[in-house]
Amino acid sequence: LTRIYLTFGDEIASVLTNIPFPTMIPVFKGHPLTLEETLNVAAFLKETSSSQPQDLTPTVVIIAIIGFLVLMIVIGFVWRHRLVSVRAEIVEWYRNPDKRS
Repeated sequence: LTRIYLTFGDEIASVLTNIPFPTMIPVFKGHPLTLEETLNVAAFLKETSSSQPQDLTPTVVIIAIIGFLVLMIVIGFVWRHRLVSVRAEIVEWYRNPDKRS
């Protein structure tokens, strides 16, 4: 919506008064916008059309990488002794063929 003013220009007020979009007709059918509301929305859309949307892709990627690293550290810390007893038994079994059953 912030870029819609570039499409309609100053005609945005008439577009808001006579909603041509089929999806919006049921919403505004019973209570259309007043002249003041139309002018306020048109002014808002005009003001926001000049601003560029902020690209947050690098921030999201950095946060995802940091989150992944923190998760791996936590998992490594929590599970660091998980299989020690099993490994010890396997190593002992491998080193002492006499104890194999």
